[in-house]
Amino acid sequence: MGMSNYLSRRSEMDYQQARGNAAEAGDGGKPPAYTAAVTFCGFVVAGVTPLVPYGLALEPLFPLSIAFTAVAFFAVGASRSLVTARRWYVNGAEMFVVGMAAATVAFVVGTLLRGLA
Repeated sequence: MGMSNYLSRRSEMDYQQARGNAAEAGDGGKPPAYTAAVTFCGFVVAGVTPLVPYGLALEPLFPLSIAFTAVAFFAVGASRSLVTARRWYVNGAEMFVVGMAAATVAFVVGTLLRGLA
């Protein structure tokens, strides 16, 4: 299961538990196209966030890109508390850890494969 799928399922389970419907912690009957569209929009927003310092020519570029990414992951995770019973900082920390781990893996793989392109 991918990291985004894990976080999506976790959010759905937390939401259902907050509503008192722990047994319904599946996909909530949402059409796959809806889930795909929401996931796509999330990836677009998350994908643009690290580029903001480059677009605005802020220095130092790379460290600010990392900081923007970290803040975005935490904010998205914390916002999950709007529909779950979990504390905002727990949700934020979970998304931060999973997201930064995925970003680190992507950076390392990109660095290792940069000579192939």
